[in-house]
Amino acid sequence: GFTREAGRIRNNTTVSYDQDKYAGTKSLLLVNDATWRLGELLFASAKAGVANSMATGESEADHQSFIVGGSINGNLSKTFSISSDNLYASGYYPATRRGTLALNERLSMRLGKTTLGAGYMYNYLNPKYFGRGGTTFRSNNRGTTAALSAARSIGELNLSLATQYYHEEGNWYYNGNTIPGSTDAYRLNLGGSFVAKNNQQSIMFKVDIGKYTASFMPDERWQFRGNLSYAFRFFRLTANIQKGNFYLSEVFQEYTGGKNSIR
Repeated sequence: GFTREAGRIRNNTTVSYDQDKYAGTKSLLLVNDATWRLGELLFASAKAGVANSMATGESEADHQSFIVGGSINGNLSKTFSISSDNLYASGYYPATRRGTLALNERLSMRLGKTTLGAGYMYNYLNPKYFGRGGTTFRSNNRGTTAALSAARSIGELNLSLATQYYHEEGNWYYNGNTIPGSTDAYRLNLGGSFVAKNNQQSIMFKVDIGKYTASFMPDERWQFRGNLSYAFRFFRLTANIQKGNFYLSEVFQEYTGGKNSIR
């Protein structure tokens, strides 16, 4: 790789070789990353890369792919902060970003000890593989999350409350058949953390409760999920409980014979 800095800009170019036994491919990648310092606490970055992939042990033609991305993170002012991370990788691009479009946006406003926020996330996954490589378990899957939140500090106690909308759609393969479907959910999220002044003990919790529907199931159903973590010096305790389904894969499993039990 090669790194160069000029003023507020840092640029890094890398050339790498990747062999994926699971997908049955070998790839050569050229990626360029650039970072700009726009302000004392505000940064932007951009990524662009190309790759050439070939199937290992097969005579199939090679495939070219690319990746592009951009982000801006930091404080816009004393009151407002932003976090925006966006990336697209074409279908044959090697590694975990194969066939991915990811948008992650969040704007926060600080009002004394209270922080208000609005966020939006969109993920689209449609990877492509050579012949026998990869899996056809899930494809053409997409998910959307939108949330409004409020958080406040009271001494060593931090509390947060958020309302969230979640949508996911995709395919499920069962007994050789493709089942398309989608799920929608409206949730209320409550979270909190406490750290003692001497830092010797802490507690964190999160509760999600809401209702969800699925395109292939007739009625609306409740969902509940709780997480608790406690630490005292070297002692650690964690607990998790869930009732109902939070993701499309869980809904499909229940639809095809699974149980919606407490876990």
